[in-house]
Amino acid sequence: MASPAKKDDRNYSLSNSVSPTPPKSSRTRKSTRNSVFPFSPNVSLDALSITTVSSHSEANKRKRKHSRWFHLKRRLLRRGVVPVNNSHPHFQLLSCIREGIRKLNDSNPMLLTKSVLTNSDFEDVKKIKANFDGQDFEFESYSSSAFAAIRMGIGIEEQEFLNSIAPINLPYFEFISNSKSGQDFFLSHDMQYMFKSNRKRDVMFFLSVLSDYMQHFIAYPHSLLVKYIGCFAIKLKGKRKKYFLVMQSIFYPSERIEERYDIKGCTAGRHQNPNEEGSTIITVLKDQNFLNEMLDFGDQGDWFIEQIKADSQFLCGLNCMDYSLLIGRQMKHLDEKGVEPVSTIVERIGKSISPTKKIKSMKEDSVDPPAQGTSDVNYAVSYHASSPETVSEIHSDNKTLSLPQYRTGIMFPRSLADGVENFHKEHRRLLPNCKNGLHIMDGKEYRYYVGVVDFLTRFDWRQKTAQFWKIVKYKCGDHSTKNPKFYSQRFVNFLSNHVL
Repeated sequence: MASPAKKDDRNYSLSNSVSPTPPKSSRTRKSTRNSVFPFSPNVSLDALSITTVSSHSEANKRKRKHSRWFHLKRRLLRRGVVPVNNSHPHFQLLSCIREGIRKLNDSNPMLLTKSVLTNSDFEDVKKIKANFDGQDFEFESYSSSAFAAIRMGIGIEEQEFLNSIAPINLPYFEFISNSKSGQDFFLSHDMQYMFKSNRKRDVMFFLSVLSDYMQHFIAYPHSLLVKYIGCFAIKLKGKRKKYFLVMQSIFYPSERIEERYDIKGCTAGRHQNPNEEGSTIITVLKDQNFLNEMLDFGDQGDWFIEQIKADSQFLCGLNCMDYSLLIGRQMKHLDEKGVEPVSTIVERIGKSISPTKKIKSMKEDSVDPPAQGTSDVNYAVSYHASSPETVSEIHSDNKTLSLPQYRTGIMFPRSLADGVENFHKEHRRLLPNCKNGLHIMDGKEYRYYVGVVDFLTRFDWRQKTAQFWKIVKYKCGDHSTKNPKFYSQRFVNFLSNHVL
């Protein structure tokens, strides 16, 4: 079991991480040059000048070729987490992102959570132009106030968030995954948050359903969907614009996690060769590796299945598929298996229910019930209007969705204003007394880290075409490209069969 990295060494070392594979040695590069220039002939000064220019051109071509091969080889041969230092190919990009976030925060001090969120807040784009170390770039932040509301709801203080995702001197980390998506993954220096590059169409889709995403947390405050807490885009001069979503890391804190799985509920193409014994390389295993495993959540097993059903049904309603459940597992220490003291249980209850003032009932507010045919969402919107000092509001389609004002550390969002009587109605559970409690579940022998990720792929014409290609490729139909309804049912069934 890996031991946690020392705090003083966090700039240079990391538990379960590996150093980047170095390029070929200087001797190899030298031999390459000698193969091009095997001897040094006697030439005139003019000839030498011409040869020098030619050699520089050849060297530049070899350098570009070597650079492409170096990045490809690194992804093929190495899996792990590496610091993004000044020799890292993404150092400039991440430095500009850091500078953009800080400048945006300085120039827009009112990005904190508003008491009322309107349609314009969801459509808002904050733009700035900046420069870092001679590199001009444009930086954008999308739906800033809406994401600030989510951060507040899950107990993230703004200054803490800023210091984590845009530290002045501390490095970012790159997570080199065995994902086939080709997306980039970067971690904050404290490993709490992850930047993930995304295609423009996926980001625009997510922003279009952001209010629905927030309303799902209103209905299910302990949802296992990953918590997206920021959306940015950056355009370096002479390069294409890149989009990033910032999310909480499911695997935090990660020091003791022994096994990681990415589960889609299918088997075609879903096998990952495990590490050799004693290896410190991080490898995320897949469905075929999980076939003989079981999840023991103790008395929360039934809760887990029901929540997975609710989350997958929500994604099905958005026409989304190809999502995964990330699972991390670590053995509990002996002192973690004992009976919890009363004080700890009280703290856990405080994290799981509301200490805030109860919102008036529908009858007390004299709000008429919804007319026949009105959606549940619109009903919730009209039902929970209340006084401005106790709630925030989201206006959607000329409706108002009221949310309570939360104290730091309270789970997101409205349900915390309703108290104990709605504990089961809103499908809550008793959260563990630790950081990242929404994605941590304790069993008798193990602690699990669980969260649904990568749910921005819609079943459009691209996926409808791909499903036939995958049948040919895998010679079976048990692959990940299925229509959302089938995918959701298979996903739930697969997990249900692996929960004790």
